[in-house]
Amino acid sequence: MQDLFSERCLVAADSLLIPLFRPPVNCRICHGLTQVDRVSRLSRNLFEERYAYSGRPVIVTDAMVNWSALQTFNFEFFRGIYSHDSPTLVSSEECQFFPYESGFSNLSEVFLMTSERASLHSGSEPWYIGWYV
Repeated sequence: MQDLFSERCLVAADSLLIPLFRPPVNCRICHGLTQVDRVSRLSRNLFEERYAYSGRPVIVTDAMVNWSALQTFNFEFFRGIYSHDSPTLVSSEECQFFPYESGFSNLSEVFLMTSERASLHSGSEPWYIGWYV
């Protein structure tokens, strides 16, 4: 018999259970909202003044213009970070991996997929996952 106090999760994070037990979302912040501002070249001061603490949504159209991650982050980059024996991959099997309807049962399986599927090549099976470390 397993010691329940040493288990991280009493119930496995089954893909059918996850949507059922998400916390309710408070939608009052959007009550009366009729449009979302689209802005560019937004200064830090103006962002703080108008949006940061107001709860008012905004789309910053050029926010990623100089973000180097656009050239660095891709599937192969993350596959290289998370080796097969990474503690993150092991812990992802303990309630922190969200496969959504991808067919993967854990994060290790994600990093074993073909490069074609990872790149969403035409004819390959689509996928979407989430994980929390």
